[in-house]
Order: sequence, then C-alpha cells, then structure tokens
Amino acid sequence: MYQYRGNKPPATPAHDGMDPRARLAQAVQTIHRLKRAPAIRRWENVMRTPSPPPTVPNSRGKHRLNPAFTEWMMGQPAGWITAVDISANDQIKACGNGVVTQQALEALHRMAARQEQEGGADVSPRQAAVGEGLR
Repeated sequence: MYQYRGNKPPATPAHDGMDPRARLAQAVQTIHRLKRAPAIRRWENVMRTPSPPPTVPNSRGKHRLNPAFTEWMMGQPAGWITAVDISANDQIKACGNGVVTQQALEALHRMAARQEQEGGADVSPRQAAVGEGLR
C-alpha cells in the first residue's frame, strides 16, 4: 500500500474510465496541435476544410500518422488517396511521393510569365504543364 507522510493522503485524480494511454495520446496530440496551430489554421483557410486528426491509433492503441492528415497537408481533397484500397503505409508513401498541386500551379504560372517577359510566345500554365511552347 502507498505510504505517505502528513495528515492527509495525496489528492487522487478523478477517473473518467479513459485508458491512461489514450489520455496521454490525447494530451500529446493537443500539445502538438497547439505548437502547430497557426500553420494548421492558415492551411485550413486555404483548403476551406478543417484539419483531420494528425494521428490515429493503430490496432495496438499506439498513435501513428494519419494518412488523411498527410493527404490534407498535400492539398488534396478528402479521399484523393485515402479512398484507394491500399494500406495506410502505402497511402502515406503516396502522399510523400506526390506533388503539392498549389505549388506546381504556382511554378507553372511563374514559368509562363517568365517566358512571356523574355519575348517568347504567350504560353498558358496549361501549355507549360505539358511543355508546349517553351523554349
């Protein structure tokens, strides 16, 4: 039995029946979200959709990266990768090997503008995407 000194026993936290591991994981997620909250809020505004949870519990109750979160970070619509019938690890790999559409479009717009400034043909971002009209 627990030994204590003094006139009264130590305070016992209220138990809500939640598994301590789940409670810890929830606390860690909250801390991570708070640290990254400004960036997450900015991206939520760009995407016009709330962030999925960054992690999800695996079959053993340990948290791992959520494929839906990586999909969302890449700027893809929900289900773009996660609706495909492949493992969660493969979904994360697909996101990691993918292209952020918004960045690619910005690069194409800049390439087309530069081509136009240099006296080249008027090239749309769509043409630039397939290499049409570029020197």
